[in-house]
This record gives sequence, structure tokens and C-alpha cells, in this order.
Amino acid sequence: MREVEAILEAKAATIAYQVIVSDLENRIASLIRRADASDLKPNILVTHGASIYVEILRVAEEAEADLVVVGSHRPAMKDYLLGTNAARVVRHARCSVLVARD
Repeated sequence: MREVEAILEAKAATIAYQVIVSDLENRIASLIRRADASDLKPNILVTHGASIYVEILRVAEEAEADLVVVGSHRPAMKDYLLGTNAARVVRHARCSVLVARD
């Protein structure tokens, strides 16, 4: 019975993931329209991976990106010791990085 439950959860997770991706793409497209930045021809890509900053750097490299825009939150104490994902992207990206704060 556990196997059946696991299969059903995995299928539901895939469907839920597609809904989340679609929602994120729509929200980003809306922000681009609101900023009147459509002439920049942005490439919207939603992906996931085990390490988000590694995934961002990989995709930016593959796409030969000119600019990566990342969000950043107010750093917590652990961020001062380990560093944030945004800080890692800034340090290691081969292109310009814009860090947008809340």
C-alpha cells in the first residue's frame, strides 16, 4: 500500500510543480510588463535543483546571459557565516548580477 501512495504522491507532485512553474512564469511576465521592460526581450526560465545558486550559475552560463536578477532577503546570522545564495551568485557569475531587495 505504501508503494501506491508513493506513486500517487509523485504524480501529484509533478502536476503541482507544473502549476507552480506556470504561476511563477506568469508573475514574472506581469512584473516585466509593469516595468515596461518588454523591449529587453527577457528570457523567463523557472527551474529547480539541489543547490539553487549552482543551478542559477549553470543556467546563466548555458544561456550566455548578460544579466542575472536575484532576490535577496535581510541576512540572518547564519548568512554571515555561510553566505547567502545571492552572494554566491554575485561572487561566481561570469555576467552582471542585479540583487533586488524587498
